[in-house]
Amino acid sequence: MAWIILAIGIAANVMSNVFFKQAMAGFPAEVSFGSLLGFAVNPFLWMGGVSAGTMLLCYLFAIKDMDLANAYAAVTSLTLIGVTIVSAIVFREVVSIQSIAGTALVIFGIFLISSTPDHVPGDAAQVAVTEAVGSVR
Repeated sequence: MAWIILAIGIAANVMSNVFFKQAMAGFPAEVSFGSLLGFAVNPFLWMGGVSAGTMLLCYLFAIKDMDLANAYAAVTSLTLIGVTIVSAIVFREVVSIQSIAGTALVIFGIFLISSTPDHVPGDAAQVAVTEAVGSVR
């Protein structure tokens, strides 16, 4: 269930970036109190804020039941992939070969992180860290 909640959060994170990009297209060239007040009621700005809040809530609920390292890697990496795809479609931004190669490496990295066992029996480094953290508590 945590992965489903996290997936909703990732989608909300991608959407918040799209909404904020749209909102900034309406940012006033000349900054004054009135122009900033007008910008403050920009619906894209508010939709971006709601999407960002949704992402945060989903992330908080997801990390309650999953490893923080896996959740953080998934959110940052999959958001990067989602933003790259959506920005190419919505904003007609160019996706370079380097970006595609980087995205492939990100996907491979997520696979490596999520397939690593939580604890390898006899792993001295992990045992030492676990004991050190336990003694601090």
